Amino acid sequence: MLEQEPGHTTDRSLYIVRHAECTDNASNVLNGRRNTFLTEKGTKQARQTGQELKQSGIKIDRIYMSPQVRAQQTALIIARTIGIPYPKIEICEELQERDFGILTGKSISEVDRYATKILPTDHIRYFLEAPQAENFDSVRKRAQIFLSRLRSTRNSDTSLVVTHGDIGTMIVAEIMGLDTETALRNIYIRNSEYFPYKLPVTN
Repeated sequence: MLEQEPGHTTDRSLYIVRHAECTDNASNVLNGRRNTFLTEKGTKQARQTGQELKQSGIKIDRIYMSPQVRAQQTALIIARTIGIPYPKIEICEELQERDFGILTGKSISEVDRYATKILPTDHIRYFLEAPQAENFDSVRKRAQIFLSRLRSTRNSDTSLVVTHGDIGTMIVAEIMGLDTETALRNIYIRNSEYFPYKLPVTN
């Protein structure tokens, strides 16, 4: 095999997946970092995502997942379906959901009551600022740290990243070079939905 010259840029494949439906999603509750579990529908969604990946012929080498239970459940169901052994599954703190602060566990209908800054989009109403809530600058920094980690590993790997809506959107924003507001307005990842991206890696 020919060795690549220093400074040569290649692309590695990255599949970003939002966790499947959990109990809070089904109840229209803002879960944040609460540890909620997948619903029966969510379990089926995760299994279907795994089957789609398997049938497409995509070979996943490693899975990175959020520490939240709903993301781990999703990742493990997909892993079993596509045949990824546990040693190739890694928990990454950077992939955890945004801290929703005072809005954690509150109904979606209460966003206007507690949030101090809101961004309406075609998909949802994002609260940009709320008491004790993590802001998107912090979420984006976590996305940058995670992508730096991926760039430092072998660029032949194809990775599956099982995470959450807000951090998943910031990862996509970093890859595509979008500013935060543009990303929030134009990117929305539904439960168990996955998207392929290419991550440039310089050797």
